[in-house]
Amino acid sequence: MSETMHATHERRSDLLERLAKARSGRLPGWTLEVVDRILAIDERLDHVEPRGRANVLALLEATADLVIEPIPWHVIRARLSDWWNGTRVERAWIYLHQAELQVVEHATSRGLVLARDEAAMRAAELDPDNPARVRLEHMIGPGHRPEK
Repeated sequence: MSETMHATHERRSDLLERLAKARSGRLPGWTLEVVDRILAIDERLDHVEPRGRANVLALLEATADLVIEPIPWHVIRARLSDWWNGTRVERAWIYLHQAELQVVEHATSRGLVLARDEAAMRAAELDPDNPARVRLEHMIGPGHRPEK
């Protein structure tokens, strides 16, 4: 295993360990969905080219920091009225969306197939006349079946 791949593997292991510990603790509700999304993106890292994998992992680690690290009391007091829409929530979702874009941008051939299939499954949950679903079905064909 190359030194870069070994370092990436260790970073992923550390990230997953931190998230497992955090899930067993008491986290605000919004963070549980973020942790689930981090884990889902992490599962796709094996289908990302090595040069893009480090970028995605850095975004996942930054997101985990926002979720796991406690907020200092003085920050809580200053932003108490804006706790739900605060910058941590916004930044976490921005990082996750960037990570998802990086996964597709640096995907291997198999990764692109998986991304297409996931998009088709999500689109199938939308109303048949939803513009996003219509556009996607136009690109990949209606009734697309995921590859195995």
